[in-house]
Amino acid sequence: MRRPLAITALTGALILPCQAHAHPGAPHEWAEATRAMAEDPFAVQPRLSRASVARREGRRLTAYFEARWARALAPHDAAPHRALGLAALDLGWRAEGLAALSAFFAAGGEDLEARVARARIRWAEHQPEAALEDLDRALALTPDPTATLLRAEWQRAQGRLPEAAAGLADVLTRAQGALPVRRALVEAYLDLKQPELARALLDAAPPEDPTWKALRARAAAR
Repeated sequence: MRRPLAITALTGALILPCQAHAHPGAPHEWAEATRAMAEDPFAVQPRLSRASVARREGRRLTAYFEARWARALAPHDAAPHRALGLAALDLGWRAEGLAALSAFFAAGGEDLEARVARARIRWAEHQPEAALEDLDRALALTPDPTATLLRAEWQRAQGRLPEAAAGLADVLTRAQGALPVRRALVEAYLDLKQPELARALLDAAPPEDPTWKALRARAAAR
């Protein structure tokens, strides 16, 4: 069985030196994937595993070419598009990253990191509604504090402070102990001139933290 032409063209570009610190378990994972490729050169998962290892280690070009090879092997599967999109964005290749991530979602894929990554591209390209839609979908998957704060920041930038506060409050109920989200919600309530709601959150905050002390002072002055 002959290899697809696209795969043959990529062969020489995959042998790249490691330029970052190894992660625990990564050499074993890489070796296992390489052995699996030797047994079945057309298997997709070993390529995706090697792309994941290379990306975690900061070997961006290696990750990119492994992901491209995986997509050439399985162009209709969702996972290779995700791997390629994230690897392309790591290299600063926005157009290719956006296209690959959009193909991932079109193929039925869903993933927090991919949603946040596409949201950042869309926001940078002045598509705020599309960017916020991606973050809404990301947070429907999991109450991630980083994505929550990013959405609130963007909503604030658009003057949508009540929406930002509502989104922070929703995630806070699902992610107990997320102090950055709690702090952002306190600030939103203070800006909305709702100090009683801010004070209720401050009662459960760390008493000695300087940031919280400053917020308590703001709430007391209202």
